[in-house]
Amino acid sequence: MKSSDFRSNDKIQTWLENKFKNLRSRGAVTKIAYIRKRTNRRSPGSYIVRLEDFAKIRYAFNLEPTRAVGDPKSLWTAEADGGFYEQAFGVDGELRDFLTEDEFSRSLLGIVLYKAVEEKIAETMKRDKSFVFLRRLRFFALSLGNIYIEVKHPDKSAAELLASQSEFKKMFEEFWLLAVRELNDVHYEATETYKITGFALVRSEQRWKALKEKFTRYLKLTA
Repeated sequence: MKSSDFRSNDKIQTWLENKFKNLRSRGAVTKIAYIRKRTNRRSPGSYIVRLEDFAKIRYAFNLEPTRAVGDPKSLWTAEADGGFYEQAFGVDGELRDFLTEDEFSRSLLGIVLYKAVEEKIAETMKRDKSFVFLRRLRFFALSLGNIYIEVKHPDKSAAELLASQSEFKKMFEEFWLLAVRELNDVHYEATETYKITGFALVRSEQRWKALKEKFTRYLKLTA
């Protein structure tokens, strides 16, 4: 039994499963299947998001990316047991039985953005295998995406950003041109200048904070 199985019957988990089951493909949102526990059920044509995926995506998008890589099990471990489950699935650190429409739309935005990041990284790696390090930095990219949205599109809700596939794609391409440069720089500096492994880089809160500050400052200068 996986540690996440202990959370799979929580009310928020069954709510999420039903919410995604009733979610219609519209705008930038494609069919998504939420898997809260191990199952043999197949979901052809759907983007699969497991309980563990949701926890890592939502935590990285809303808070920071290093825990999603360095200590993912803590994201489905209750606060009482030293974990961050309430932050990954709750609101302001408080676990609820469901999310509001705005809160769910924001979670959905994180998932759609993460999917776009994965696809872009796969496309880049197909052209040049030397960029395989981007795969390790995907949660850094997701967190940068949240920063980009907050600075460049402060007046738009998550639902508005997801309403049009073409507009979302345009926004994502603009973001990625900036983000991939920063990801390349932080990886090069860490591995070549400071001789830090990529494994250590994605777990370093210090290096994430420095990247966050640099990226935020640049966006504000060009806003």
